[in-house]
Amino acid sequence: MGNKKKGRPVGEVQVGVGFDEKLKRLGELFRAKGWSFTNGSGTIDADALQRMAAEQEADTRADREAWSNFQQIHEPMMKRQGERGASFSAALAFARTASRRNRDLLKLIDELKIRPATRRRADATDAPALPS
Repeated sequence: MGNKKKGRPVGEVQVGVGFDEKLKRLGELFRAKGWSFTNGSGTIDADALQRMAAEQEADTRADREAWSNFQQIHEPMMKRQGERGASFSAALAFARTASRRNRDLLKLIDELKIRPATRRRADATDAPALPS
């Protein structure tokens, strides 16, 4: 199988809800015990842990606000886009019916069709094949 690069970088931990509180509590323990140590991020002590807790709270709040804004904007926009798509499809069908036997109009209407995105094959290239 070999070396596969998947997942989080070495040393990173996935944290969940309440991580800011855990950082605060660990900071309090470090303060009570007078602990500190140095790692790749610098000196970790009670103050550093409290600072991380404050940063985590701010990040969580910003993330929550961004998600809320995304939902408030994105979902209604997608609904409107779907409604426009249905109207476009109906208008295209009407135009096709109204244009029967007019090859030029039918060709134009055919160019307006919405086609699903096609996936390119992995071995396809943009450059033409070189002569041998």
